[in-house]
Amino acid sequence: PEEQKVPLSQAVVWAAKDVRTWIFACMQMATTATISFSHFFPTLIKRIGFTNNTNVLLLTSPPYVVGFFWAVGWGWCADRWQIRSVPAGISLSAAIIATILLIAVPESLKWAHYTFTFLVCCGTYGVYATTYAWLSSTIVQPPAKRAAAIGMANTCANIASLFANYFWLDQYEPTYRVSWGCILAFEWLGMGCISVLRLFLNRANRRFAELAATVDSNDGLAMQRLDQDEQRAVLNGFMYVI
Repeated sequence: PEEQKVPLSQAVVWAAKDVRTWIFACMQMATTATISFSHFFPTLIKRIGFTNNTNVLLLTSPPYVVGFFWAVGWGWCADRWQIRSVPAGISLSAAIIATILLIAVPESLKWAHYTFTFLVCCGTYGVYATTYAWLSSTIVQPPAKRAAAIGMANTCANIASLFANYFWLDQYEPTYRVSWGCILAFEWLGMGCISVLRLFLNRANRRFAELAATVDSNDGLAMQRLDQDEQRAVLNGFMYVI
């Protein structure tokens, strides 16, 4: 009942003051920027040598199908073992390797380039399969703050749509190496966000373990000095999912 009385402006202020909100927002923005290749995927497929639009569209589908099962699989693993950074990191590593290969492998090996797009799809969408759940399990209390943090992350993610399409200008064809270089830069940005967030949460979990071992839950004064997550750590053994 008390949470329902929290004004939106206050919830936004709480979320904005939490550095984790901005790390998640940056991660989602970077991931959305890397997905910009999907808007030009048929054009990239045509470079293999196909001119029939039906064949081009048919060849566009398999990477997304494989990416779907990759994302669902890692999403299941993340939920089953209560981990987030490892599945996201593995997915993004696959996308980084594929993007490097797309830049480095000679343009004449067109089918090899097509194969690498499978990994780019898998890696990019695999990150989405875990990071939104990670945000919800990290910024937990109060619920109004969590809702504001999710909204801010979504807003920053959508901002990427305003500039990412400019990675794929006609002047970069036919190789689009500059375009893939931009994608690679944002993939590394996303990896940096995952690494920093994992570091922050590991440090917080060590503090939670220390508090649980040293603070008496019956000591009202000591408990009042703790924030909500720290109180949950003392009372219920709460830890952040990493």
